[in-house]
Amino acid sequence: MRRSGIAIGVLLALLVAGLIVLRFRGAEPETPHPGEDAAPGSVQQAGETVGEDPNPPEAAAVAAVAMTGEVASAGFISRRELIESFSTPRFGPELADRTSEQMTALLLELSERDADLADLSVFEQPLRVLVKDASQTTATVDVWSVLVVAPPGAATARVMWRTVTVELVLVGQTWLVDGWESTPGPTPMVGSESAISSADDIAEVLSWTPATQEVG
Repeated sequence: MRRSGIAIGVLLALLVAGLIVLRFRGAEPETPHPGEDAAPGSVQQAGETVGEDPNPPEAAAVAAVAMTGEVASAGFISRRELIESFSTPRFGPELADRTSEQMTALLLELSERDADLADLSVFEQPLRVLVKDASQTTATVDVWSVLVVAPPGAATARVMWRTVTVELVLVGQTWLVDGWESTPGPTPMVGSESAISSADDIAEVLSWTPATQEVG
C-alpha cells in the first residue's frame, strides 16, 4: 500500500507540468515563437498586428495546476497531444515523455492489486499564487495547492500539499508552460477532530462539480 502511495505521489508531481487552459491562437506559422521578430504582447495575422493584452501569467499558472485531474484521466495519445498543445515546442515533447513514463510505472504498480487506472480519481485545487519574476515575455510563478488522489481499491485516499513553480513564456497572446518544478508543502496539520474517510467516499465527492466552475 505504501509503495503505491509513493508511486502516485511521484507521478502527480510531474503530471501537471505541461498543462495550461490557454491554447495557441491561430496556425503555428502565424503565431510568433520566443526569439522571433514580433513585438511582445502582439499577434501577427495576415501581415497585421493586433495589440490585445494577454491574460496575466498568474492566471495561466493557476489554470495549469488545476488541470491535473484532466491530464490524469486522459488516454495515452490524447494526453500527449494535450501536453504538447499547452506547452512550448521546446518543453512539450520532453514533458510528454516524462509523463508517459510515470503513467506506465503507476499502471504497473496498481496492476499488482488488480486496480484499474481508469478508476483513479484525482483533483488539485490551487489556493494561492505569487508572481516571483516577470518580464514582457517570460514569467516565474509559484502556486500553492492541495492535491487529492483516490486510488481504486485502496482503503484511504491520499492528500498532498505542494508548491508548484511554473516557468512561462509568452507566445503570441498565450502564456505557455516552459518549465516545471514541484516541492512538497507547506503542509498544515490535520485537526484531531478530523476523521479519515475511505477512498470510495473521497472519490464520490471528487465526482461533484468543482466549486470553481460555473454551475446552474
